[in-house]
Amino acid sequence: MNWVNQLIVAPILLPLLTAGLMLMLGEKRRPLKAKINLLSSLLGVGVAALLLYWTQQGGPGSIGVYLPGNWQVPFGIVLVVDQLSALMLVLTGIIGVSALMFAMARWDRAGTSFHALFQIQLMGLYGAFLTADLFNLFVFFEVLLAASYGLMLHGSGRARVSSGLHYIAINLLASSLFLIGAAMIYGVTGTLNFADLALKIPLVPEADRGLLHAGTAILATAFLAKAGMWPLNFWLAPAYSSASAPVAAMFAIMTKVGVYTVLRLWTLLFSEPGRCLGTVRRRLAGVRRHDHHRLRGAGDAGGTTTGAHGQPEHSGVGRHPAVVGGFCPAEPDGRRAVLSGEFHPGLECAVPAGGADRALTLGQ
Repeated sequence: MNWVNQLIVAPILLPLLTAGLMLMLGEKRRPLKAKINLLSSLLGVGVAALLLYWTQQGGPGSIGVYLPGNWQVPFGIVLVVDQLSALMLVLTGIIGVSALMFAMARWDRAGTSFHALFQIQLMGLYGAFLTADLFNLFVFFEVLLAASYGLMLHGSGRARVSSGLHYIAINLLASSLFLIGAAMIYGVTGTLNFADLALKIPLVPEADRGLLHAGTAILATAFLAKAGMWPLNFWLAPAYSSASAPVAAMFAIMTKVGVYTVLRLWTLLFSEPGRCLGTVRRRLAGVRRHDHHRLRGAGDAGGTTTGAHGQPEHSGVGRHPAVVGGFCPAEPDGRRAVLSGEFHPGLECAVPAGGADRALTLGQ
């Protein structure tokens, strides 16, 4: 359906245009900006729900494709929506609206440009779930991270600044690994388009396999660091605990982007039965089976926090290894378990962030 294909770009354009409008309005019109932000976020949820409805009505193979500039694959930018990406769009929209409604009580007035940064972060999240090539995935990663840097520091304070600097440094390092891994894969295959990679990776000569595997391993490290995957989650706990409640709720969906990317890329590029995630998956599965309690303890110890804001990190990030270790491209039941394990905890992480902070506010 042509109109659905045109609708695919709406979750990206809508927050982009909204952010630009709010920047022009300035800081003196915060009540108006809050209303525009909420309206735009609600429209985003509506568009995401419509895309999810369309993909479900068309069956498992329903895929919508949008080509900005009408450049053909693999040379142009490609946006793709299917059931998985549409589901993540809906999850992002729901958490975004919930966090925004809570922030409108007082947090949006704690600093400048909150509403514009909020919309830019939504744009990056939506784009990361819709893009179908590796380079634009990097671009949207950086868009959402750039906005998260400002939101992380929103409200000022020594704890936020200290945690924010560590948060920025680690993410810049992970982004560098992302670029290195993507460059290595491009050097071997000559493309970064997901669908084109799926066709060309089986044809890679044996002599180049080592370089290909090294590139994918570096990519995986970058993604799992951004997902707060144990043992790479040591940097994320202070960010959760220091950020304001609505920002911490948005961070809960940001970590899901890393898990989503691992699931998307590895099921697409390495889907041969029996390979799954190779050594990485076997080790994760071993940790899940034999050392789950120690893993959760280590996840908590990676940045033990006290008070309300520690809740999201303990409940969400610590469960990622067990979730990722449970899927295999050749096992549909494993994929369904991963999606269930990521969708519901995303909502669980967002609710305590706002609810606990509300309790502190009322107590004060």
